[in-house]
Amino acid sequence: MAQPHHLDPWDESSRARPEPFATGYAKGAGEGIVYGGAAVAVGALVFALVGYPVALGVALVAGALAAWFYPTVTREPQVGARDDGLFVDGIGFLDWSAVSALTLHSTAVRSIMLTKLVIQLNTDMDKAVAKPQRQPFWRSLMMRNWRLKKDAEGHPTVVVDLHTLRMPPEQILSRLRQFRSV
Repeated sequence: MAQPHHLDPWDESSRARPEPFATGYAKGAGEGIVYGGAAVAVGALVFALVGYPVALGVALVAGALAAWFYPTVTREPQVGARDDGLFVDGIGFLDWSAVSALTLHSTAVRSIMLTKLVIQLNTDMDKAVAKPQRQPFWRSLMMRNWRLKKDAEGHPTVVVDLHTLRMPPEQILSRLRQFRSV
C-alpha cells in the first residue's frame, strides 16, 4: 500500500502554486441601461426623423449612456491575477513587487453592499505597471471599474469596484493574496 503524500509547510518546493484567475461583470450589472438606452436612442431617432427635432437630443443622451455603460455587458475580465502580475482592466498587469497591500472596503447604501478592492502601491503608477493594456482611444470614453487615488504618504492607490463582478469580493481578495504570499 502506498504512503499518502503529505505537504511539508516548511518545504518551499511542496507549496501548491496559486491558480490564475480572471473575473468580469456579473450578468445583470448593466444590461438594462445598455440595451434600454440603445432602444430609447433608436426610438427617439425615429421620432427625430419624422419631424420632432427635440427627440434628437433624447437619442444622443440615451445613446451616450448606452455607450458609457457598454463595458458592463461584455465578458472582458475586470480583475485577475497570475504569476506575472495583478490585472486591472484599463491598466494592465501591476507587478506583484509594486503592491504593498490589498484590502477590502465595504459600505452599505440602504440594503445594497458596495465593496471596493484597495490596491496600495509602493511606487509610481508608471513603474508599477509591468504590462500595460493596449486599448483603442474610444474605450477611454467608456466607464471603467477603477479609480486612481493617493494615500496619506502620496503613493498611488488603485480602488476597484468589486460589487458588480461575478466572483464574490472575499474570494477575489483571497485569491489575490495567494499570489502575494508565493
